[in-house]
Amino acid sequence: MYFSLYMCEIYRQQILSTRHVIATTLPQDPPLRELLVTLGLSAKEARLYLLILELGTHPATTLAKRLSIPKSTVLFMCNRLVQRGVVRRSQRGRTQFYGALPDDLLSATKAKLEEQERALSQAIPLLNEIKNPFSARPAVTFYEGVDGCRKAYRKLLDSSTEILEFGIHKDLVEKLGQRFMDNFIRERTKKGVFLRAISNSNDVDRELHRRDKAERRDQRFFSPTFGKIYSSMAVYENKVLVLNLHADTFGILIENTEVSETLRTIFSVLWKKLNYMVHGRQSNPARRSTTR
Repeated sequence: MYFSLYMCEIYRQQILSTRHVIATTLPQDPPLRELLVTLGLSAKEARLYLLILELGTHPATTLAKRLSIPKSTVLFMCNRLVQRGVVRRSQRGRTQFYGALPDDLLSATKAKLEEQERALSQAIPLLNEIKNPFSARPAVTFYEGVDGCRKAYRKLLDSSTEILEFGIHKDLVEKLGQRFMDNFIRERTKKGVFLRAISNSNDVDRELHRRDKAERRDQRFFSPTFGKIYSSMAVYENKVLVLNLHADTFGILIENTEVSETLRTIFSVLWKKLNYMVHGRQSNPARRSTTR
């Protein structure tokens, strides 16, 4: 009989020793605690939750001793976790016990996400109603030097819309390099990004114009007597890319719907005007129609 009691005590001590090892190692596992913090628990709550999960159901006194923090602090955190639905509370006599199941954490987290999604779907339309339409600031990115301008110009290759460009191919070749521009045109053509360009009339751009169909491009020209275009100003998507390739070489990328739409409208008006000039009808067709 005494031998049996002795063996039972040894077995009990082994179990307590194993639980102590688990309680002092696994709850300290940083990656696991970080995951719990990501799910919304504080660092201290995550440590307490892991301890409860590993020890099983225990009173706050035991948890406080294991964590070496005041019992009042443990009670406060336990009650918060109970309110969130990730810890269970039970009573035995006058003592409260706390336990945890991973499935409770899953259910509570899903419920919280659903609640936040409902709140978000209700809040966004209301927030859009009170938002000042003129309060959005354009995103502006600056590029310096030839390499910066090459990097900026290559962004046109990712356009999901056609590119509208006020530009001089001659300037681009002289500053960015013939090889760079040849590769750019080849990639743009391969990706199927169409480009419409308005340029000053010059030998280089006229020669480029001969390959318009094969290189998915359409160009229209006007005489330098009307003014000059330098370098490149390209409109695509909701963006405007401005390159200055003379003196101080720099690029500016503006991401703003109003700015891009304004320049897109100016381009379209001039494009139509140049079409009339190409076909020898330089007078305003709208004015002619009103005089008939």
